[in-house]
Amino acid sequence: MEVNKMLLQHFREPQNAGYLAETLAVGTGIAYQDTESVLQLQICVAQDNIVDARFKASGCYAVIAVGSWLASRLPGMTLVAAQAVSPTEMINALALPAHKNYSAWLGQTALKMAIEQYYSKQKAGE
Repeated sequence: MEVNKMLLQHFREPQNAGYLAETLAVGTGIAYQDTESVLQLQICVAQDNIVDARFKASGCYAVIAVGSWLASRLPGMTLVAAQAVSPTEMINALALPAHKNYSAWLGQTALKMAIEQYYSKQKAGE
């Protein structure tokens, strides 16, 4: 089986791994499938645009690649556009093998949770 070059790149050299400082403008989402596959995604927002993103992942190569791909893809997107990022887009971009598609669902869940937390923090801070 040939593995997609982008998938390998994001796994071997993850982009934007780490944490953002917890501020009012940061939203954090965590998704997990089991005790072995966990993806945390953080977004930093300014004027409804994602200006930075970071991830931490524990699990197989696909979970790490999805986190890296998302953290690289999100900066510059509006929150509305980010909400439209689908598992299918992640699966296609990284050419995930079918048995690793759950990684894209983890990515979508973590992203939606990060956006929801950002909105909640903004509402509480008003």
